[in-house]
Amino acid sequence: MVCIGIFSQLPLCAQAPVDSFPHDPSYYKTYEGFLAGRVYLSRKYTTLLMKSRQAPEASFRYRPNSDLTLGVGGTYNWLTINLGFGFDFLNQHRSNRGETKYFDLQTHLYGRRVLLDLYAQRYEGFFISETDKQPLPEPYLKGDLATTQLGFSYQYMLNWKRFSARAAMLQSERQLKPAGTLLLGTNMNYVNVHADSSIVPSLPGYENLSPLSRLFTVEFGPSLGYAYNYVFLERVFLMGMLTGHLNMNYVAEYTPTGKNTRFGLNPDLSYKLAAGFSQKRWSIAFTWTDARLFFKSQHYNNSLGAGSFRLAWVYRFIAGPKLLKTMEPVDRIYYKGYERYKRLSSKLKPSSLLK
Repeated sequence: MVCIGIFSQLPLCAQAPVDSFPHDPSYYKTYEGFLAGRVYLSRKYTTLLMKSRQAPEASFRYRPNSDLTLGVGGTYNWLTINLGFGFDFLNQHRSNRGETKYFDLQTHLYGRRVLLDLYAQRYEGFFISETDKQPLPEPYLKGDLATTQLGFSYQYMLNWKRFSARAAMLQSERQLKPAGTLLLGTNMNYVNVHADSSIVPSLPGYENLSPLSRLFTVEFGPSLGYAYNYVFLERVFLMGMLTGHLNMNYVAEYTPTGKNTRFGLNPDLSYKLAAGFSQKRWSIAFTWTDARLFFKSQHYNNSLGAGSFRLAWVYRFIAGPKLLKTMEPVDRIYYKGYERYKRLSSKLKPSSLLK
């Protein structure tokens, strides 16, 4: 909010000083050198689903009592900063779901050629919804349950000259014609789930399940995906991105009788969805990001999902002189990357890559 005073109010007609990593301008328009300011509603979440391997019908899903946040933010070239607050008037109806203490840093970097997702989160205090397992007169609270996740995902977009992830997820660019791309990459995750008592809920029907106080997993592997941004009526867009990960993982579960370990190959799944309306000066969009990890222990099939929903209104400003001076370090990083790209691409495809 402090930065609003240094935006220029000139018409949105100037071009960025340099089109770094040149794309096909007939497929999407870039607003490099502009600042895309946004106001948004958002909710981050994590969910833990556990199914007994001996009795698959005995399953339970823990959710945190996380806040719906109202925030502001901005995107300048590759840099995005958002600041949100969980105001009381947005979260009044969730008072019976217990208290959740959490730190959730989900960072999604949308470059011209690569996508990078970073996760660093810890949640303490979960509940099982009364709608998840009948009959529950009210949510089942598990205040001593805590989850920690650290992870990253890297993906390269093969058709980056025609497909813009920024257009769908950040609205700092605008897709003009439909386009899709294959995604190649890798990922790594660390997950720790623990409780002072048993993680298994103390509810009727779960008495015979194996108790455990901790779940731990580390995994890594390659990924393959596809994304497509469909544009119609020149302004409306729908984007879907689906990625499969094949990971080697190590899993340990801690029970009253000891520690059980398992090595194996498990598939994971992540996706991003976006829908919205984009004009030259402003856009409105709904985005949904989710990454789901699957890991088997000796007694349970487990999955941990982390993601966020966002509804955002975006307005594009031309950066004024003060803001451009402030953003000089950002520009230097951006253009140095472009110079490295030119040197490398000239050796690989000297006649075509930079046309």
